[in-house]
Amino acid sequence: MASPDDDLLRDVGREYERLRRHRWELDPRLTLSVSAYRILWALETHGPTTLRDLTDVLGLERSTVNRQVNAALTDGWLVRSSSERGGAHVLDASDAGREAFAHDRGVMADKFTAVVDALGPEVARRLANDLAALNDAMDRASVQD
Repeated sequence: MASPDDDLLRDVGREYERLRRHRWELDPRLTLSVSAYRILWALETHGPTTLRDLTDVLGLERSTVNRQVNAALTDGWLVRSSSERGGAHVLDASDAGREAFAHDRGVMADKFTAVVDALGPEVARRLANDLAALNDAMDRASVQD
């Protein structure tokens, strides 16, 4: 397979960095930190879970997730309980965490609604499919490293 030319690599890299610059998490209407939002998203998606499983879902180092979980526990966004089987503790969203997540998800939904409205539904659908392909390709490239 031929290597992409330098212009194509530069264009892909530039657009990737432009995506990363959209730091919507700095919106003053948001309640949660980025890490707390991601943890609560994972818990909503996968249900109550252990620190080990949360680390896998988030794709981060265990020490990073441990630090982020401890901060979210301190802020009252999470609760930790003993597993029914013993062993590892189980993490779940607190009532305050669920409420804050729902609020912040609404703020983000408003932002993405504006983006989809600006693009139109056909372009937005193609973009979602292309972003999925991008993520899949990045996952495959990460495995090869």
